[in-house]
Formats: sequence, C-alpha cells, structure tokens
Amino acid sequence: MLIAEQTHDAIRLAARFNNLMFGLFGAWLALVLMFWLRAWGPLLPFDEAPLQASAPIWFAVSVAAAAIAAKLPRRYYLPRRAEIDGGIYRSMGVPQFRAMITDGDFINAFVRRRHPGYRVHRGSDALASLVARGMQSERSHHALLWFGLGTSICAAVGGWHGWAALIGLGNLVGNFYPVILQRYTRGRVWRVRPMAVRQALGVDIG
Repeated sequence: MLIAEQTHDAIRLAARFNNLMFGLFGAWLALVLMFWLRAWGPLLPFDEAPLQASAPIWFAVSVAAAAIAAKLPRRYYLPRRAEIDGGIYRSMGVPQFRAMITDGDFINAFVRRRHPGYRVHRGSDALASLVARGMQSERSHHALLWFGLGTSICAAVGGWHGWAALIGLGNLVGNFYPVILQRYTRGRVWRVRPMAVRQALGVDIG
C-alpha cells in the first residue's frame, strides 16, 4: 500500500510540472486559432489591415498537409541509417531540449529526489511502451508541424510578418523539436533492441 501511495504521489508531482509544459503548448495553439479567426475576419480589429492572401485557400492547404502527415505508414517511423547514430540530432541540441520538456530529464530528476523509485516507463514492456507512445507523439506533432507551417507561410505571404514570426517560432519549439526528439529516442532504442522497435511499431520483420 505504501509503495502504491508513493507511486501515486510521484505521478501527481510530475503531472504538475508537465501541465506547465502543456500550458505553453496550449498558448501556441491559441495563437494559431486567433490568427485564423482574424484572417477569416470575425476577430480582425477595425484599425488593422486585412490579410493580403486568401485565407480559405491557405487554410485548406494547411489542413491537407496535416492530414497527409497524420496518415504516414508505420514504416515511416523506423529510424533511418543516419538517425541511428544520433549525431545529427545531438548537434541540433535535442538532448538539451529533452531535459526541459514533459517527462524530461529535469522533471524526472526533481521527482526522483523525492521519490527515488519513480520511472515514467516501467516493467518488462517499458521499451515497447516508450516506442509506441513516441510514435503517437511524433504523429500528432508532425501533423501540427505542417499545419503550423502552412499557417505561418499564409501570415508571411499576407503581410502579417509578426504573426508569421511568432507562429513559426512556436512551431519550431512546440512541434519540430518534439518530432526530432522522438526520432532521436527511437534511434537510441534501435541501437540496443532493433527488434523491439519493429514490434512496437507493428512493422513486419524482413
């Protein structure tokens, strides 16, 4: 009973910090929503110049790109040869990024100081859980990455350069880096258990 209570307390503590990260990402989503509401007209201030681009066309392009990204086959999520070493991702600061995000190194280290046995992934299926959850995370961030890219391009083409910069920066931090983080993590697992990666992704062997 005591162990179960400690595990529950550890999960609750981690969730408090994770919710802060979710809140930051939610702010980017709210920014994107606000952009489109202004671009379409309902929330455009009277003293602001309208978007000099076709909002319906760019919105459709953004949605289509996101839909394609969300439907990529499972084989796409297998690490490529250049990704397995991880050097390209380390040069881009992915390990440092991992330290600051949800269930990242900083949060886990803080929780473990109070609850030494805390683990995000535990049990015999820990690697499979890590890979499977990573694929789902990458898929959602990949779709949002393309939707955000279409949105920021629309803003830039339409002359709203401040919106383009803010949305683009948020997209870089909130979607691009989470995507490459998952690929970096999957490459690390592949180096020691390639079969586990294939099985977790549901990709045929051979």
